Amino acid sequence: MELRPLRAFRQADRNLKEELHAERAASEAARFEITRSATQFSRRSKEVVDGTINLSAVLMRAGEVDEANRLLAEA
Repeated sequence: MELRPLRAFRQADRNLKEELHAERAASEAARFEITRSATQFSRRSKEVVDGTINLSAVLMRAGEVDEANRLLAEA
């Protein structure tokens, strides 16, 4: 009885499982990076918007309504 084909099949099966595991790990890492990047972008965007709104409010209180409206229009 020849065992080489069985060994070759088992080795191919192991290789396939390792490839699938590596692919899943890479996919999970990519999803994590996208989530992290989107969260960071969202936080930074919120900071910019909050800063713009705060500055606009200060300008309006100072009587600079046109400047405040221009600032908001540019944002």
